[in-house]
Amino acid sequence: MLLIIGKIADNVDNRILTVIGLIIIGYGTFLFTNINLSSSIENIMIPNLALGSGIAFTFISVSSISFATLPGNKIHDGAGLGALIRSVAGAFATSLTATCVERHSQMHQYMLIHNLTPYSLTFNNKLLVLKNIFLLHLPQYLATKCAYMRIYQDLTMQSRLFAYFDTFSMLAFISFAIIPMCLLFRINKKGRSYLKKQYLWFLRSLRHYKKMNRIRSATH
Repeated sequence: MLLIIGKIADNVDNRILTVIGLIIIGYGTFLFTNINLSSSIENIMIPNLALGSGIAFTFISVSSISFATLPGNKIHDGAGLGALIRSVAGAFATSLTATCVERHSQMHQYMLIHNLTPYSLTFNNKLLVLKNIFLLHLPQYLATKCAYMRIYQDLTMQSRLFAYFDTFSMLAFISFAIIPMCLLFRINKKGRSYLKKQYLWFLRSLRHYKKMNRIRSATH
């Protein structure tokens, strides 16, 4: 995608590529909210492919926009500053997402644990089934303890999964929310002239298509 988009970025407005990339990133990130504990490998590969494609769109276009207004003798300084900002922002985003996962995991664990009570029929049935399984190899005391541990393990797994849902939803919302900011970027003349040429080509093709349809209708 980097090789393909590198050729496209020479002729297309970088703001358009940035918007397309953010839409793809938001869509790919939102697809991760459909993952569950029994998802297949396709459910993981497709969102990753979409996310990687969106990152390729935004990476090249944002880099081009960042250096578009710099003079020639300032490009090296701009490249160093841009690399520094990306490193700091990447570390900050990684810490933020990890914190969100941990905090939301604790929140969902607190909410789900209210279902694990002796008054819950589902909990009692699950506990009885697990105890009978462990009783095949362990004494009753250890079987009961292992059954409770297994239920708690399922609880933590489900709460962490819900935490990832919340985090992916937040990242998808951020991707869509920053799209209007792309309108604040300065458009380059090359991209504007290319869009104008494509628009004129589309109008000529449309006129030619209508003309051929009239000739074909008259012939019939």
